[in-house]
Order: sequence, then C-alpha cells, then structure tokens
Amino acid sequence: TIAGCYSSMGQSAEAFAYLYQALRESSPARGHGFDVALYTNLAHELFQLGDYAEALKYIEEGIERCARLNNPYMLSVLLINRVICLTDLGRPHDAMADVRRLQGLPATSSGRGSENAAFETMAIAALRAGETDLGEQLIEHATVSLGKEATPDEQAELIVATAELLV
Repeated sequence: TIAGCYSSMGQSAEAFAYLYQALRESSPARGHGFDVALYTNLAHELFQLGDYAEALKYIEEGIERCARLNNPYMLSVLLINRVICLTDLGRPHDAMADVRRLQGLPATSSGRGSENAAFETMAIAALRAGETDLGEQLIEHATVSLGKEATPDEQAELIVATAELLV
C-alpha cells in the first residue's frame, strides 16, 4: 500500500524500496500469492518508467509463481502486462500466444474475460503482428464491452487500435 502511494505520487525510488522490502519478506509458502502481486506491481512500476525489458523479467517470474495459484484474475493481469511489454518491445508476434490464452479465460459477468481481457490492448498486438482479422474482432469486442464506461486509457488504446486497423 505504501509503495502504491509513492508510485501514484511519481516517486518511483521510494515505491521500489517498499516493493523490494516486501518481496524479501514474502515467501511463496506463506504468502498465498502476495509474492505474485509484488512481481506484478514491480513490473507496473517499471512500465511507468518505460523499462519494458526489465518489467518483462518480473512478469515472467510472476507467471511462473502464479502457476501454483488458482487465480484467473492475477493470471490475466500478468498476461496482459506481458502482451504490453512484448508489443512495446517490437515483438507482437511473441505476444500472440498470450492473446489466445487470454481469450480462453472464462468470462465474468462484465463479459471482459477475467475482468482484464483488455480487448483493445490485445487488438493492437494482433494488428502489429499482422493478424488483421483477429485485430478487427478484438476491436469489436472492446467497443461492445467498454461501452460508455471506458477509462481514458482504454479509450486511447481503442482509438490507436482502430487507427492501426484503418491503416
């Protein structure tokens, strides 16, 4: 929580200090997934700094540790983060396995997959990987599932995906 506060204030050094301290004190045996959440948060902080290569390392560790949990929500967060990293690193083809895995997660009442389907983000990856039909399909899903409740980030992602489809 303290790390999140520092992160929201743009004080990454302090956020990292608290995240690393919590990670040192957590363990897979007694943490019940807390360590996985910490890896996710570390990766997110690195996103904020634009260090996608380093974020990818923490995401990989989080996915590995998430395998012992039955938590589709956490898995979907990690997979979407890996799609973002791989796409931003110019490797959208590598992200396609995660896009398909995300599509296979059970849908929640919101219809957005495990609440983190991020169809607009997956659409960008698909389009940049040259999978135009899939990209178009994901844009349609995003448009329907987001409706009028889209956050500014989701709206921007959808606009980018739509523009890339039109190109």
